[in-house]
Amino acid sequence: MLKSRKNILIAALLYTAFIVYVMFFAFGRTDDAAQIHSYTFIFAPGNFFKLPDLSELLSPSLMDLVSLGNVAAFIPFGILVPLLRPIRFVSFLGGFILSILILETVQALTFLGSFDLGDVLTNALGASIGFGAYRLGMRAKTHWKRLSSWAPPSL
Repeated sequence: MLKSRKNILIAALLYTAFIVYVMFFAFGRTDDAAQIHSYTFIFAPGNFFKLPDLSELLSPSLMDLVSLGNVAAFIPFGILVPLLRPIRFVSFLGGFILSILILETVQALTFLGSFDLGDVLTNALGASIGFGAYRLGMRAKTHWKRLSSWAPPSL
């Protein structure tokens, strides 16, 4: 059990390093930073709360795909964190949002991106989906254990 927990910790640290790299250095961010001379803080979440209509679903824009990527990229955190340490959803989400707010602020202050509240919300949605998947998986595991240990009543 200790070895698998160590492997999960290594996976979580490597994935965190990958996400930090993408947030700060990928997509030519360092080249763009030299040309930016003002901070960018976006506090309006844009169309985060708007449900798409059928035409938008059939032909997504580049920003729709970026938002989908922001959700998908953070699903593993919702799985890895509770695997490392038992945690309630509210505590997990609060800690996650605080961490993302710090990263988004540093991203804006270093000119390696912008602070975008929409990104915080989509990242938190992804982590929440991962947490839900983890909980669902644990429930199914318990359910199958109970089912497999069930024996018919003897006569």
